[in-house]
Amino acid sequence: MSAVPRLGEQAAEAVRELNHHTRHPDAFTDPAEMCCLLADLTTTAQRIPQLLGQLARWLVNEHATTTLRSDNDVCVGEIVTAATKALIDAACHADRTAASIDAAHQHLAHLAIA
Repeated sequence: MSAVPRLGEQAAEAVRELNHHTRHPDAFTDPAEMCCLLADLTTTAQRIPQLLGQLARWLVNEHATTTLRSDNDVCVGEIVTAATKALIDAACHADRTAASIDAAHQHLAHLAIA
């Protein structure tokens, strides 16, 4: 397996671990810790559109320069077009997600334990 799929697995595993750890009430000692996490999650979400765009470009390039085949009756070009559109849509959603996480981060920056 090349480095790219392995890195995808690591990203998925990191989110799974965050899900596991943050389900407990004692996940954070104060809002500043959550604020740091939200800053990191904002950065992560901001980087996803670039990644998805690069995946879409790779797919389009492979379709243009190699012989891809489909395992069903759908035309390869239709599959590539649909997948590319879905990746672009996901990139737009990731931009909105990043903005929303950052908004939460900015609000949380004003909190502290009394």
